[in-house]
Amino acid sequence: GSIVGISCPAPSPSFVPITKEWFGYERKGVAQAIEELGNREDGFDFGVESTWIAGSSPPTIANEVKFYTPKGTHAEVVFDLDANLLRLSWQQKAQKFANKVYVIGAGQAEDTTLVQTQSTGSWLEGYPLLETKVTRKDLEDTTEISEVASRELQLKSQLYEVLQLEVDPKSIETKLGSFTTGDIARVRAQRGFIDIDKFYRIMSYDVWVQEDSNEEKISIDMSTVEATE
Repeated sequence: GSIVGISCPAPSPSFVPITKEWFGYERKGVAQAIEELGNREDGFDFGVESTWIAGSSPPTIANEVKFYTPKGTHAEVVFDLDANLLRLSWQQKAQKFANKVYVIGAGQAEDTTLVQTQSTGSWLEGYPLLETKVTRKDLEDTTEISEVASRELQLKSQLYEVLQLEVDPKSIETKLGSFTTGDIARVRAQRGFIDIDKFYRIMSYDVWVQEDSNEEKISIDMSTVEATE
């Protein structure tokens, strides 16, 4: 089928079928519904890919939803501050850290479906009990709610790192096309207090082209692999 000019082909047979029903009064957005389906234990990645239609006149772009388990590969590229990086910024975030998660499902009052999960490892490391809750009134099945709870705990029960890189667009290793979103790639940087040599996942990238020259700028956002699995 298609959604507002975006074609939606059937996923690969390797995907595990999920049956989910939404009622019209929920006014559920399509993107939100897909994101909620994928954001569970053993979930999936998705994105809209735009490509030129060969031979079309006038030139036309086709938009297609793609599903992945997961997207990207272990890329051969190494982002190295001494070789192909122009700039690097590094942050460690803990604003949303939690080691106990409650997921509130369908139902009212005492009949509300509730699932909780926790990570005791962080308590042994000295962290206090930090709780969070997620409301999913569209879910009744405790197995589905448990999958959401496990995924949420995986995301929240760790400090995660965020990297912003500006890569050399002229380097054969980091030129446009040598990587894509979802790829897991090694990053190396030793400068002062920054001592990095590990793998991160590419979350997004931006490309700017200078209007008055043939120069381009490529910026990449990466994050901790464990937080995106």
